[in-house]
Amino acid sequence: MKSFRILFIVLLGLVSSQSYGQVCDILEPICTSQDGLNNTASDPSPIPIVGTCVSLTGNRVAWYVILIDQVSTFTFQIEATTPNDYDFAVWRNADCNNMGTPIRTNWSGAPGNTGLSIGAGNTCQGGGGSNQSDPINVVPGDEIIIA
Repeated sequence: MKSFRILFIVLLGLVSSQSYGQVCDILEPICTSQDGLNNTASDPSPIPIVGTCVSLTGNRVAWYVILIDQVSTFTFQIEATTPNDYDFAVWRNADCNNMGTPIRTNWSGAPGNTGLSIGAGNTCQGGGGSNQSDPINVVPGDEIIIA
């Protein structure tokens, strides 16, 4: 009976430690100009998301990855189908074991689409500001992670 209790305690410890798993274990790859992505949100986020001007505190976080294949200016739009507010953080070439600070974050509560667009004028947007942030210059081999 003692061995069963020990095994149960060990298994319980494994289950609870996996709820904060590696970011790269839950990334959903997306392709250029892909529309209609599924919301693969995990609850809670496996890591704290802390930008240079704001910490994103949402409970449901979806993680996407894009491999860049040509020199370009990377933009994207989250097109809300309901009147919900969507926030985001973006990393370039992040290490899954140490994501570091995102290079773009946006926590705006402004209605409408949100994302990276040319002429936005900010790399980190707190609440109350624009729902758009500056695009990112990318080169082949860059990997973009969006949460």
